[in-house]
Order: sequence, then C-alpha cells, then structure tokens
Amino acid sequence: MNTKTLFVWAGLWLALLTRTVALAQTDEPQLTEQDWDRLIPALVQEDWAKAEPLAASYLARFTTEAALMGEEAATVRYMYLKCVSGLLAQKKLTKPAALAKLKGFEGRPVLTPSRPFRLKGLFNCFKLDETERAFFCCSANEGGSQIHTFETFEPADAKILAAAPQLENKEFRLGAIIQRIEAGGVTLPHLVLQFTQAQLFAQGQE
Repeated sequence: MNTKTLFVWAGLWLALLTRTVALAQTDEPQLTEQDWDRLIPALVQEDWAKAEPLAASYLARFTTEAALMGEEAATVRYMYLKCVSGLLAQKKLTKPAALAKLKGFEGRPVLTPSRPFRLKGLFNCFKLDETERAFFCCSANEGGSQIHTFETFEPADAKILAAAPQLENKEFRLGAIIQRIEAGGVTLPHLVLQFTQAQLFAQGQE
C-alpha cells in the first residue's frame, strides 16, 4: 500500500473516531490512545491476521450492557467485522469459522468509518440499494480484487433517502444495529450484513 493510500484510509478511520473519542471523556473509555495506535495501522495496511485478535481483545473489555451498546464498542465492533471479512476474503477463514467468530453480534450497534456517497459507485462507498429503500456498501480490499462485505442499511427515517441526489460525493458515517450476518460467495467469499435503524452522521458532526 503506497503512502498516499495509507494516509487516505487512516483519515477515514480517524474521522470515525473523532466523535467517539470526544464522548469518551465522559463515557469512561475502555481503549487508550495507545490501543488505537496499535489497531488502526493494522486496519489501514489490511493486515487482518494482526488486526483481528487485537480487535477481539478490545471488544472483550466491554462487559456491561451499557458499554456493549455504546459508541466506542460500536466502533470496534465494525472494525472487527472488517477484520473477519478480510480473513474470509483471503480464505484464511472458512464461512462457518467466520460466522462462529461473530456469534451474538446481532442486535448490537456499529459505527462505520466515513465514506463518500456515490449514486453510481462500486466499492467502498455508500449508495442506494436496488430497491432504493436502503443504503448499500460493497466493501473491498484496496485493489478491488477481494470482496469483503455486502452491507445494507435500512434507515431509521426513510425520508433521508429522498435526498440521495444531494448527498452525492458527500462523506458521512452510518450508525446502525446489526440485524443479520450471513456468509456468501465461493470464488469470492464475503460477509452479507443487514443493518437496521441506520442514522447518518455527517463528517465532523458532534
């Protein structure tokens, strides 16, 4: 991965953390700045074998229901989904093994990194799904040779979808609840993720 790409992806993950870290001042964060400094570079470099156990160990720190439903856990949970899907795409995990790692994730929140919205986008952006009733993202590796996830986000307020043309090229994050996790594909194995109650957070929104 070249230096320019590394900084772009690092910026996306750091943008995701901005709101969470700000809230962490009063929400008793479970992760330190050093923890993030270990995990984010591994994600940026797509070193899933390194990132996956790190993210798993961080998730284990959230032991109360309030913490498990909080934004910090939601951030790490999405990162963990990315790690598992990356290992699955590399065929370092079988589909049953990948799903076993994600057992109990349904009903828990996630917070995505900031991504651009593109009506005719392909990889690593938000767009409308085929029904135009939900947001969709096809997440892939940097080169687009491996599919990581097909993600569908049903919005909490469907009216936001009517404004989709005005969202073109704007960047935002989605916070949502995991509804269903499946695994698909043979040549290109990937996760199929269904989210509900999705809410849009504009980049920099507090």
